[in-house]
Amino acid sequence: MSMPFVVIEGIDGSGKTTLRNNLSAYLTQQNIPHLVTSEPTSGEIGKIIRQNLVSTKDLPALDALLFAADRVWHWKNKIEPALKKGILVISDRHKISSLAYQSCQGLEIEWIKEINSKVPDPPYTLFLEISPEKAFNRIKNKANKEKFETIDYLKKLDVCYKQALEKVNTKILKINAEKTAPQVLEEAITLLRKEKII
Repeated sequence: MSMPFVVIEGIDGSGKTTLRNNLSAYLTQQNIPHLVTSEPTSGEIGKIIRQNLVSTKDLPALDALLFAADRVWHWKNKIEPALKKGILVISDRHKISSLAYQSCQGLEIEWIKEINSKVPDPPYTLFLEISPEKAFNRIKNKANKEKFETIDYLKKLDVCYKQALEKVNTKILKINAEKTAPQVLEEAITLLRKEKII
């Protein structure tokens, strides 16, 4: 039996956090034990990453190494202990994010894979599909925008994500993220039921 670990992925503005929160509310309602988590984490390395994301400095290798280190911390301290107890884990971002974002910054995808190889690929990925234009429209008025949240970068990222998805050993469950939040939730629940995850 596959480990109950699901990652939500997609470009900025695709609705990952909204889906994660709505899915958590649904699972709570259904009395399904679960852990909802995200990357960057709230750990010490995650805090450094968050400061970095609002910085104008563009240091791709540093970003990649920090994310990889944070992911190892995340796996050892949060994800793996929950999975060992048989608890469903849903993470807002994981390894695919690094492959997409840092390859988009010009790093070799195989090197990014290598520095993330100490953490298993998630068995399932809910991938939120949305056009860069619609995604940007959702986040354009956001305060404290991150360095990746520009329309030009989102267009690049859309291509990088599609390439990254081919590099990870995970089952991709695609969702039309241009729909309303309740419709996206309904689609996610249907897919997770079909895979017998919930």
